[in-house]
Amino acid sequence: MIRGYDVVWAVDLSKSMARAAGNLGGSKLKVSSGIIAMASSRILSRPGSRVGIVGFHDRAFPILPSTDNYRRVLDSLTLLKAIGEGSAGGDGIVESVKMLRGSGRERHVVLVSDGGFNTGIPIPLAAIYALNMGVRLHFIIVGGQPGGCG
Repeated sequence: MIRGYDVVWAVDLSKSMARAAGNLGGSKLKVSSGIIAMASSRILSRPGSRVGIVGFHDRAFPILPSTDNYRRVLDSLTLLKAIGEGSAGGDGIVESVKMLRGSGRERHVVLVSDGGFNTGIPIPLAAIYALNMGVRLHFIIVGGQPGGCG
């Protein structure tokens, strides 16, 4: 029996994500949304898989509950806006892990950011929480460098 994957994208919606992503063709958020759309298509091609989205700036909040509907993922991505001050990546991780509770699938959180985490739960603490909950944690840094992780 194929159980599939449960993947939650924790997306940075801080104002810095509205800045250009170098020569990648658009804002950091636009590039991030393209990456998420492409990867979600691959993930959802595996039977039994689901994708969810959490947004964060100075706090984290669910945007799209886990779904196997690719159209809902794309629609949610078009609604993302870089709106907040601060970047609480650790809070994004914790909220994403909470979304995965009760899943019988292989669970993953993918944090997508420009890497400037400066508020909220420290990234190392959130990573330990994810590990203790049996969730694999991944990072995609778009148009920046990892920093402020402590």
